[in-house]
Amino acid sequence: MNLQNLVIQPEEIGLIPTRSSDSIRKSKVEDDENGTKCVTKSPDSSTEFAPSTNDKADRVPGKTRSNEPQNCLLDGDDPSTWPLDALAKLYIFADRFDSHELRVHTINALCDALANKREGHRGMSNWLIRYICLNTTAQSMLRRLAIHRIVYNVSFHPDTAKSFLWEELPSEFLAAVVIAMGRRLPVRQCSTCHRRALVEGGIIEVDIDDVCKEADCPPYESDACFYHEHANDQERETCCARRTATK
Repeated sequence: MNLQNLVIQPEEIGLIPTRSSDSIRKSKVEDDENGTKCVTKSPDSSTEFAPSTNDKADRVPGKTRSNEPQNCLLDGDDPSTWPLDALAKLYIFADRFDSHELRVHTINALCDALANKREGHRGMSNWLIRYICLNTTAQSMLRRLAIHRIVYNVSFHPDTAKSFLWEELPSEFLAAVVIAMGRRLPVRQCSTCHRRALVEGGIIEVDIDDVCKEADCPPYESDACFYHEHANDQERETCCARRTATK
């Protein structure tokens, strides 16, 4: 299988609008003067269509429409080198067929791919996040990973944040990002700042599964088992020990 064929296309995330009968006539085939067939289209040029191949790059962060590493050879035996689009689709496939083991291996590969920061890798694009939101529930661990990647990796400074097209992301996803941002602890912590952050974030006496009370760090750095949906503590400990042994 060519993994590059699994990159997300605009029609998969609703970027190609349906042409309305009110704004454009249906194309019709007419005989031309020589008796051959030609296509006559509506004169209405105001209808927007999906971007051409050349301007897709302007619609996603980092000026690339794909999550494929641009300067890295793909290794079929190493999923962490695969395009993020392919890994996300594999996770969604595993979720639909309720394959827990495949979900675990796929989310691990995603975390490894994002952590490696190999040359040319752009991280999660708007298109990928839209695709994830369209094909998962709010409780999906894949979606929660996407939320954490935005919260802990995207700059919110006005001069740099404008390169990330927030208007392309679903409102429920952005709401989850805002909530997660509000629970972050200060990066530089004195005891006073630390306690104030715990109180103001409403987490001092409440256990929130994706919040670390000791440091400002995401689950994918502190404990990847957060995304594994283990049935019990024993299964979690076994998984953790296996990951530690293979490092």
